[in-house]
Amino acid sequence: MTKIEVNGNTIEIDKAVIKVGEATIKISDEGFSVEDALGEVAHYQLNGYRFEMAQQGFFFMGQHERDIVEKWLKGFTPKTVQQQIFAEVTGRALETVDYDFQISCIEPSVNPKTGYIYFSEGSEVARKYSPEHWKYMATEYFSNGFWQSDLATLNELTLWYAYRVARGYWTIEYVCDDSSSAGNYRDSPDGVRVFTRAGKTEVGGFADGIGNTRKIIKNKRKYAYVGGYCRDSGKYVPVYTLHQYERSDLTDDYASGKIVLRRTEK
Repeated sequence: MTKIEVNGNTIEIDKAVIKVGEATIKISDEGFSVEDALGEVAHYQLNGYRFEMAQQGFFFMGQHERDIVEKWLKGFTPKTVQQQIFAEVTGRALETVDYDFQISCIEPSVNPKTGYIYFSEGSEVARKYSPEHWKYMATEYFSNGFWQSDLATLNELTLWYAYRVARGYWTIEYVCDDSSSAGNYRDSPDGVRVFTRAGKTEVGGFADGIGNTRKIIKNKRKYAYVGGYCRDSGKYVPVYTLHQYERSDLTDDYASGKIVLRRTEK
């Protein structure tokens, strides 16, 4: 057992498991070095029982944020079919998502030694995994009895996108109809037609790789991806384009998982 102080927290490292307060973080098989373990644990900050990830690329979505979305939706009149779909899903999401969650606003990376997700600006964005494996990695990322990591659902992602529209970070036209004005799409002004690293593609104040990778999510009992990647056209594959996977066991070279932390106890 090794104990080390990091940011005021006592870190206990015992073989392949790290404990920080109430949290237990799985690192790898027995024999993983303390130095590499600390590199992983540096991504975590605990404040009592509240798990704050804003500094590491997560955004908190609570009742206040849902109220902002609800107010926007009441005053919104769709002008296109895609905007109508977005509004309908947003309405359903407001009815079903009655819990707090935190959603990743930078693309995930995967430690090749451990196989576990981490978030770090400038790291290579994880791709080439199947939706099923993304689900596995997402649920393994973090759990402490109060927050549980998982792959985002369509309702959660839609609320996050609707919040950005409601706050003026995006326009509804950009989300639903034509996303070629920004992001890493091939026809965007700043598009480079190759995959950028995590945190390097910013649109409207958040560097979550819009137009860089497709976002893998859960949609009811199936898997889907939303949006396009760096060789897609933002005009024809805008941010809120939804495609269901026919097979969830096949790798997707162009997509990364969208990770959330759900509040498991109020």
